[in-house]
Amino acid sequence: MSRAGEKTHTELIRACLDGDPLAWERLVDVVTPLIFSICATMRLSREESYDVFGQVSYLLLRNLDHVKSADRLMSYVATMTRREVGELRRRVQLAERSRQAIKRALYDIAPESPEKLYELTRLNEIINRAMVQLPERDYRLLRALFFEEGKPDYEQVAARLHMPVSSVGPTRLRCLKKLYRILKQKRFER
Repeated sequence: MSRAGEKTHTELIRACLDGDPLAWERLVDVVTPLIFSICATMRLSREESYDVFGQVSYLLLRNLDHVKSADRLMSYVATMTRREVGELRRRVQLAERSRQAIKRALYDIAPESPEKLYELTRLNEIINRAMVQLPERDYRLLRALFFEEGKPDYEQVAARLHMPVSSVGPTRLRCLKKLYRILKQKRFER
């Protein structure tokens, strides 16, 4: 033990591997400032930072036994955080392209005639028919993020759906992928 009862990184890792939940909480407390510092440096939004924090914490838990040296814990976490930021940026770009496609399909058509109004109504119907085939939580998440007025933020959506804030972004991406697969498999006719 180091100063006044504080565990060293080695002792924390050993206790975590032995299944001590308090040690895991302490280890998370140790690495949290580093993760959020890197996220801030890389100019992530608050929601994106929570996404990265959740993913890095999960990866650390799954790979804790692979940390070669407890002295290198912070370097390991920093590397994982930077990788997850890169992965998040890739996922955000994919989600943005999907969101823009949905937006174009639903809203960019200015109904100038009854035919165009019919086409817009039909596109809405196609998206809604596909969305109702999603699991309820996925449906509610996409509905909240893309179709509600006032555009609730991640914290509001997470509270409403009883899920961690850090899970909203990754879950959103998985939901959009499921929706895409449903649309592709069913080949909804326009």
